[in-house]
Amino acid sequence: MIGDPRDKDQSVTTDEPKTCHPKFKPMDAVNQARVLREEDREIRRLLGYSESYRGNVYNPKNQQHVIPDNENVSLFLTKLPRVYDEKKLVRALMPHGPFDRIYATSVTPPGEGHNGSSAKIVLFTRSGAESLHKFISSGKLVVDNRRVHCVWNKIKHAAPGGPNYLSRVVHVSAAPEILDLQKLIKLLDENIVYQLEGTDNTLVTGSRGMNRIEVRFCSFRAQAEVLPLLLSSEVPQAKVRFGVDPLSVNTKAEELSVDVKMDDKWARLGQFRRGYI
Repeated sequence: MIGDPRDKDQSVTTDEPKTCHPKFKPMDAVNQARVLREEDREIRRLLGYSESYRGNVYNPKNQQHVIPDNENVSLFLTKLPRVYDEKKLVRALMPHGPFDRIYATSVTPPGEGHNGSSAKIVLFTRSGAESLHKFISSGKLVVDNRRVHCVWNKIKHAAPGGPNYLSRVVHVSAAPEILDLQKLIKLLDENIVYQLEGTDNTLVTGSRGMNRIEVRFCSFRAQAEVLPLLLSSEVPQAKVRFGVDPLSVNTKAEELSVDVKMDDKWARLGQFRRGYI
């Protein structure tokens, strides 16, 4: 049911009876069921992970000791404000792009002996990560009068791969009586842990009035990538496709709200000229 946002013919409807779809299983984090066993802690210590790390340590793409430095796409940021979150981080970066599509972001509050938050940001490509690293390392990212520091993350992450239309931005179309933004947020709250950078909800009038909802997550991983699966189970009538990550195109902050009526070919042309596709 996932379509390329640049090709309307690839958008897939989900008109099958709901009984054809297995029930979506909420994340363990939602059910507070994630508890590390002692053997899990030991494996993390042996592989060089902290106990707070919640990625799959058995996935080769997450295993830092097998990822060459020149393939790492994960950055570690420090000197962020004490009170900070993923939404603020993503929005602070967007006016300075284009860089690349965001794969994952996470912000950690300051620990003992630190006076600022830290963050991890993973991009889809090495070239995008290098571009963002160069920008922040040059001292150009200033947040609340604090110059942000950036280094390559020691917990390395290989480029995720996959089609270049995968994105943290998801477009959903459905009849108003079936789904609106409020119902969608409730569905997300009940099933996954997530952070939103922003949303838009447009009611398209006409003989077939439709709600067109844009959801901009702070991460593709375990957030945007989950929404199509969740909707296929819970709202199979909805049409879903991935949109363009504003961080991958040269757009001013005040222009980042996407007009759903705009033809995606212009976004595609801009990405092509900058060598992103």
